[in-house]
Amino acid sequence: MIKIKTRFLYCFLAPSGAGKDKVTNTLCRTYGFTKIPSYTTRLQRKNDPADINNHIFINKTEFNNLKPDLFCYDNYDNNDYGATEQQAHKYNFYVVNASGIKWFHNNYHGDVQIKVIYLDTDESTRKGRMMQRGDNWNQINKRIVTDSIEFKNAKDLADIIIPNDYFNTCIDDVYKYICKCEGWSNT
Repeated sequence: MIKIKTRFLYCFLAPSGAGKDKVTNTLCRTYGFTKIPSYTTRLQRKNDPADINNHIFINKTEFNNLKPDLFCYDNYDNNDYGATEQQAHKYNFYVVNASGIKWFHNNYHGDVQIKVIYLDTDESTRKGRMMQRGDNWNQINKRIVTDSIEFKNAKDLADIIIPNDYFNTCIDDVYKYICKCEGWSNT
């Protein structure tokens, strides 16, 4: 499959269990897009084999060495997450939290242009998805509480809000939005 170059970096913003990784991974497989594997200091999820494809796991010292090169940074649940400007120029998608988008707007002064896509999903669906990926109830409830703070008013940061209640419709809607932003025909 041919790697696609886009004008914008599409940042996917949504609370835990909203389907950010599933949506972006499907778009990458289907259309040839690429997704930034973010650097993180958190441990890999043991029950989620796809986790290794979504992150580069490093220690705190290694992460601190990357900080001058970051275009996006976030600290979530006492773990650092970030991506470098070099990655932003190489890939099409980035999965990020609200504070990461705020950090971008307040601290980044380079030439990376982003479009923020908020995936909207109800809480009960999100809980079910977290259970399917192997999270226990304590982890799920902690994420729900943390996300209620992290994502308060997060929709205001988005260029577009796309529902993810019906997966195939969501994929189609995201692809149509990308085509519109890039000036491509999606027929």
